[in-house]
Amino acid sequence: MNIAVFEPASPSDPQKISEAMAFFSREFPGRKVPSFSLFGEIGKQNEHLPYLSSSDQVKARLFQELVAMANQDIIMFTRGGYGTLRWLGMVDFDRLFNKLCKKVFVGFSDTTFLASKIVNLGHTFLHGPMLSTLKATDIRSRMSLYEFLLTGRLPSLKGRPLVSGTCQGKLIGGNLTCLCHTVGTPFEPEWEDSICFLEDCGEDIYRIDRMLTHLIECGALKKVSGIATGSFVLKREEASVGKRLNSLIKDRLYDLGRPVITDIPAGHARENMPLLLGRNYKIEGKRGLLLPD
Repeated sequence: MNIAVFEPASPSDPQKISEAMAFFSREFPGRKVPSFSLFGEIGKQNEHLPYLSSSDQVKARLFQELVAMANQDIIMFTRGGYGTLRWLGMVDFDRLFNKLCKKVFVGFSDTTFLASKIVNLGHTFLHGPMLSTLKATDIRSRMSLYEFLLTGRLPSLKGRPLVSGTCQGKLIGGNLTCLCHTVGTPFEPEWEDSICFLEDCGEDIYRIDRMLTHLIECGALKKVSGIATGSFVLKREEASVGKRLNSLIKDRLYDLGRPVITDIPAGHARENMPLLLGRNYKIEGKRGLLLPD
């Protein structure tokens, strides 16, 4: 198993990425130890904007070269942060079309932009732990990630029922903030008849309200067949925040007339079970289940 490591957004700590690769190799249950290769310099800051890694032009070029390589089965991203959207428009996805289906992409957070584009092209993207989050991710999620990489099997996920009913559709989504910023761009998901997964981190409740309202009012969430929400790691953790968040999600999503389940164990919290964006899933609203179809 060959795993290419790529930095798409903000710079990582190279030492932590090195430790994560070693941790992955020790824990991986397969017979053969995975082979990691760094594609591009990890932790290199953009000269003018240090919250970015490297330059947009370099990342676009390296990504194209990486996807075109025949000997890299899996592309695992280092971390999110910010920056993926800046270079996506520089990538010739038409030239890469037939090669994308031969890769397994693993990431979440800021890579939501890339995931959306890849899914729009008819391919899949694994929403799951990146190297920067691997050691902090709970063991059940890590083992589910390894099982998918070994066998292609995906877990069924249990959340909380909010709106009953059943639906099927292609799974789209990811980070709520990123999804809002795809609207009106070439990377906006194909909302129609999909199942939309939503999660976020470091936001206040009123900002989550504003983003959900935006996706409703622009028509996006009125087109989907169902919604599953994951973890929302909030900026403030007051005692009443969890209850208020649940109230907000019900307030915004209950009246859409679609099956909705909440608290799927995926996102920026310790539980980050793998979800295959672009794969058909089923929601059983009454039981709070999200099932690979």
